[in-house]
Amino acid sequence: MFSVPQEPHHRPRPSEPPRRLNSGTLPATKPSGWQERPTPEQLICADRLAALGTLSAGVAHEINNPLTYVLVNIEHVMRQLRSRVAANEALTPEDIEAQLTALGQALEGATRVRGIVRDLMTFASGHVETKSLVDVRRVLEASLQMTTHELRYRAGVERRMHEVPPVIGNEARLGQVFLSLLVNAARAIHEGDFAKNTVTVETGVEAGRVVIAIGDSGEGIAAEDLPRVFDPFFTTDLSGESTGLGLSIAHGIVASLGGSLTVTSTLGHGSRFRVELPAAPGYEPTTRGSGKFPAVAAGRRRVLIVDDDPGVADAIALSLSDENDTEVAKNATEALARIAHGDHYDVVLCDLMMPDVTGMDLYREVLRVAPHVAGRIVFMTGGVYTTRARAFVEGLPNRCIEKPPDPAKLRELVRRRDV
Repeated sequence: MFSVPQEPHHRPRPSEPPRRLNSGTLPATKPSGWQERPTPEQLICADRLAALGTLSAGVAHEINNPLTYVLVNIEHVMRQLRSRVAANEALTPEDIEAQLTALGQALEGATRVRGIVRDLMTFASGHVETKSLVDVRRVLEASLQMTTHELRYRAGVERRMHEVPPVIGNEARLGQVFLSLLVNAARAIHEGDFAKNTVTVETGVEAGRVVIAIGDSGEGIAAEDLPRVFDPFFTTDLSGESTGLGLSIAHGIVASLGGSLTVTSTLGHGSRFRVELPAAPGYEPTTRGSGKFPAVAAGRRRVLIVDDDPGVADAIALSLSDENDTEVAKNATEALARIAHGDHYDVVLCDLMMPDVTGMDLYREVLRVAPHVAGRIVFMTGGVYTTRARAFVEGLPNRCIEKPPDPAKLRELVRRRDV
C-alpha cells in the first residue's frame, strides 16, 4: 500500500522571521497565486487571439453566407439529375443551363470561402518572428475582409490604395496592426449611420517610406487623451469589449519594424492613424519559384498527384484530366517507388505535410534517386505550421501553392510548365 505523506504539524509562528535562501530575502517557494509577468510575445499572442475571438462571429457569418448557396445549389443539381435519371428523361437545353447556373453560383461561393480562410490564415499565423518581403496592400485587404462584419453596419469603406514597394516584416504581425486599427475605427462609429460615415484606407510612399493611413469619421479623441492612446490598458471604450492593449501592441509591433505609428484626431470629427514603415532596401522582384522546366513538345503532360487525402487528390486529377494524363499516389512512399522505377512525369503535384513520410522527405529522396525530377515538383499546402516546414519552404527553389488551388491557374501552371 502506498503511504501518503502527512503535512508537518509544525507551523511557523507569526514572530518567526521568513526563511531565507542563501543571502536573499525571498522565500524559497513562490506565494500562492503568484504569476510570472507575461512576456511581450505572450501579450502579442493574447491580443491576436482576443481579436480573433471578437471577430469569430463575423467571420462565421461571412463563411456561412456563401456556404449556404454552395450547399443548396449542389443539393439542387444532384436532386434534379437523380430525378431525370430515375424517370429515364433526357436533360433539355433549359435544364442544362439551369444546372450550370446553379453550379456557377456554388463555385462562386466556394471561391469566397477560400478567400476568407486564406485571409484568416494570414492573420492567425502563430510564427510571428519570421520576416520576409510583405505586400502591405494584400495584408490590408485581408484585414478588411476580416473586419467586414464590424464595418458593414457602421460605415462605408473608401480605398485609396496606391501601389507601394514591399516592406520587411511579418504578415501576421502587420495584419494584427491593421486589424486593430480597423476595429478601433469601426467602434468609434455608432451603428445605424452607415450612409453618413466613412472609413478610409490609404497607402502611399513618402520620402522612401511606405505610408498606411486608416481614418474614420467617428467620435474622435479628446485632446487630453491623445498622449495616452498608445499606453497599455488605456481605453475610452465604454462597451467593455476593449482590453486597452490593441493600440499599445500595434505601436510596439510597428516600432520593432523600424517604423512609427501616430494619430491625429479632433473630438467629434474622427481620427486618423498613420503607419510609416521603411521600404525594403534595394528591392527587386523575387525570382524564387520562377525557374522553368526543360522545353518539351506541346501536348498532354503526365502529372502525378501525391496527397494522403483521396478526395483532394481525385479532385485535382479530375480538374487536370481534360488536358493531361493524371495519376494519383496516396502517399509519398508510393510516389517515390514510381519515380525510382523510372516512371516519367512532367509535373509532380505533392502535398507538403503528410503523415509518416512528408513531401519534404519525398523531395530529399528524389534529389538522391532521380535529381532530374526534383525540379518538377510543385508543393501544395494548406498551411506551413512547423519550424522545419517553414525553413524548407523559405529555402526552396520550387513553387509552393496554397490549398485549395485555383483550378484555372493550376491548369495554366501545368500547361506552361512554369513552376
